[in-house]
Amino acid sequence: GERADLSNRETPLATRIFTRRLKAGAVLVGLAVASAWPAALFSSYLGSLGRPPDAFEHTRAIVSLAGGPGRLGRGLDLLDAGKADVLLLSGTGKGDRLEDIFPGRDLSRLASGNVILLESRSTSTYENAIEAWAVLAARGEVREIVLLTSNYHMLRSEFVFRKVFPSDVVIRIHPVEAENVARMEVPQPDRPP
Repeated sequence: GERADLSNRETPLATRIFTRRLKAGAVLVGLAVASAWPAALFSSYLGSLGRPPDAFEHTRAIVSLAGGPGRLGRGLDLLDAGKADVLLLSGTGKGDRLEDIFPGRDLSRLASGNVILLESRSTSTYENAIEAWAVLAARGEVREIVLLTSNYHMLRSEFVFRKVFPSDVVIRIHPVEAENVARMEVPQPDRPP
């Protein structure tokens, strides 16, 4: 029999249209997936803004990150309430003194075993974590810390501290609602909206 040469045949119009639509659909699905990732990340960030502080009775050290209003003062409040032995103020800046950081606060009222340490070398969250680990580890065994920073800064800070500190160190978070960021009510999974 005769054999037909099909290699030179033109692709039917319906097949070409289907192929174009399939490619366009694949591009749209790709765009949807690519745009969903930042939306999910932003949603996670918004959810972290309303995250309450972890409960703790007492810890050896509170690491309070400088750079936002209310952070250092809240750390001092917790130390004064007997919640920690050491308050490490990380990233305070060179030349800062306790009297400048806490004007009007009577630091002589602190319990005799309480210590406030100033760490002024760090200029980033990553450096905060490195310097905090170096300072605390030099003072002895570190099993647990309370990380204190602004609510909008906590997600990143917690991530960085967990990468820098050894995995066996418990890191509890204590976000401070920032006065310079409007409160955003975000429904939490365990609470009805």
